Amino acid sequence: MKDNSKFSFNRIIITIVNILFVILLFIKSLSFNTKLLDSSPEQIIFPWVVVSAVLHIINYLIRKSKFYDFGMWYITISYAFLFGLVFRKVFNLNYSLVWDPVKNYSPNDLLKAYSFSLLALNCFGVGYFFTMPNLDKDKPLNNKSNVDNITQNKDKQIFLVGIILTLVGGICMLINDYHIIRVLMSYNSYIGYQYAGSSGLFDDLAFLFLPGVFLLLSSKRLSKKQKMFLFLFSISYFLIVMMLTGSRKIKLFSIISLSLGYTYLTKNDKKRKISILKVIFYVIGGIMLINLLITIRDNRFNLTSIIPNFFQNLFEFKMFKDIFGEVFSETGLTGLSVASIIKTVPSVFPYQYGKTFLRTMPSFLPIGWLVGDFFYEASSTNVINTYLNLPLGSSFLGDLYWNWGFVGGLFTAIIFGIVFGKIFNNFKQDNNLDMAIYFSFFSQFLILVRAELFDVFRPIILILIISFLVKKTNFLLR
Repeated sequence: MKDNSKFSFNRIIITIVNILFVILLFIKSLSFNTKLLDSSPEQIIFPWVVVSAVLHIINYLIRKSKFYDFGMWYITISYAFLFGLVFRKVFNLNYSLVWDPVKNYSPNDLLKAYSFSLLALNCFGVGYFFTMPNLDKDKPLNNKSNVDNITQNKDKQIFLVGIILTLVGGICMLINDYHIIRVLMSYNSYIGYQYAGSSGLFDDLAFLFLPGVFLLLSSKRLSKKQKMFLFLFSISYFLIVMMLTGSRKIKLFSIISLSLGYTYLTKNDKKRKISILKVIFYVIGGIMLINLLITIRDNRFNLTSIIPNFFQNLFEFKMFKDIFGEVFSETGLTGLSVASIIKTVPSVFPYQYGKTFLRTMPSFLPIGWLVGDFFYEASSTNVINTYLNLPLGSSFLGDLYWNWGFVGGLFTAIIFGIVFGKIFNNFKQDNNLDMAIYFSFFSQFLILVRAELFDVFRPIILILIISFLVKKTNFLLR
């Protein structure tokens, strides 16, 4: 009881500190709009980013966040994507990015974008961590008898559904990727992506692949070797497609989600400890993935050179040269997508007051041909990036500003943090079926670091339907 009381007290203190930090940064940000900048926006915001990162690390430690916790991953990755250019500028890191879109924004636009992003990220964190349950230090979260408590019939259903989803999603993904690769190879450039489009129904059903894989990993009908093969095969496929298309966003987050899901779902011990061998494997794999991302970025307008340059950089250890500058140049462009919204809203485009989210709600229905530009206008990529002619992608936090402005965006960030926390903290960690569904949602929500809700809403609805069918019904069973 004493340990739990201390734990609760520490949570209250860190929450209060987080709220005070948000208040102080908000007050300081008011002067950013009127004060004549006497230094670069990156140098001004950097100390606040550092303090924020330290507070979040303390948060993770006090709340005993697990290695697979969604909030921890979303917030941590967001630092690299939203503030990568800040780190690059402050530390004067070298990079080879030929196209540098920073020059398209005024210092005030950048500073306002950085300050809003940091405030929104912290508000999201306050809401998310507020929903985390108290953990009993002396009670293991995962008891083997509980993990294995799925009945034989239910496990059969999980296995059959996993097979169906993996096959249907895999075939549709293969058809869709083949279509895109064929078009891109005819252009030998990523610029052909705008002409590749998607394969309609195949594109939608391709999202079923990962939920299927997670269900198979949670089933007791596959051996450890079979699960390892499934994992390595899936990762290899994602990497090959990234090399051939030059597209990184969805596949990158799929690899992260799949790695975490495989690590958790294939462990049988009570504490779900990660072996040193797996840590080494993931470190080496992470370095190779970073090398691949940089190679794709530098050669995406000459796709046939990606694979040879990847192996050349790998074997000549060129990937270690200026690696931090390259990584932050690559990820930091997401922060500029927020700056694009700051630059044009409300001066060019009005606040949406939730209309983009309302437009998103019916987007899972096959009615695009009936509604004209209704769904098109739900995306800042379509509206704002097209207007500025800057292909910078989007971010979920940026869309909060587009809808509700600076102050309203921060309040809605807290609300969404609570909603996301309720979703991810509602899964039973001692139940592999629940955790398979957890990682299925994880794989889509994590994309919001680099995308908007419109991009992932349809897959989320599909996963919701699948989880209901698997958990609440006995279909496929006699």
